[in-house]
Amino acid sequence: YCINKPWEWKIVVENTSGYSIWLIPAKPEFEYFQNLITHLSERGVAPEFSPHITLLGQLTQNVDWIKAKLIDFTQNIDPFQLSFSHIGMFDQFFRSIIMHTHLNPILDRIHVRAMEQFEVKTNNTFVPHLSLLYSHLELANKKLLMESIAIGSPLTVTIKEAVLVETNGAPGQWQEVIRIPFSWHKKKPRLPEAFS
Repeated sequence: YCINKPWEWKIVVENTSGYSIWLIPAKPEFEYFQNLITHLSERGVAPEFSPHITLLGQLTQNVDWIKAKLIDFTQNIDPFQLSFSHIGMFDQFFRSIIMHTHLNPILDRIHVRAMEQFEVKTNNTFVPHLSLLYSHLELANKKLLMESIAIGSPLTVTIKEAVLVETNGAPGQWQEVIRIPFSWHKKKPRLPEAFS
């Protein structure tokens, strides 16, 4: 790859299937990360996507069942702070360059509850992170991109909502299904019509 001339290369992507539940950083950090992801995707010849922390991925149940479970699940979750420790990279397409999170007992409890709520059984270790780049770039080019990331990155974000995303196909084909703010039931006497 030549990261200085992205137009000379075809974007390489990987496909996924099922549904995912994302935790979304609140503004203004959301815009910061979105701009950073866009910048890295252009330089790294990679697909663009929305900033998020994946709570659960590749859910295969019926979408209406997942939506109902998610609406119920988010009732008792309050907005919380999540901080990032450092930038890292992996030889994995969806974790090419990521922001690692600090240990967070609230997020860990939410994840355990989510596993139970959505009947997920896995031996995979939960590694909460915010991906900055999806790619198969060579190590040297990844390092160049990492060095281009501003030192003043926001290290703490507020998580206020969860989003259910249909993650079938490549990242450019993913579709948001429903977006639910945490503790919505404390603000409204019943579920808003938009969520029904």
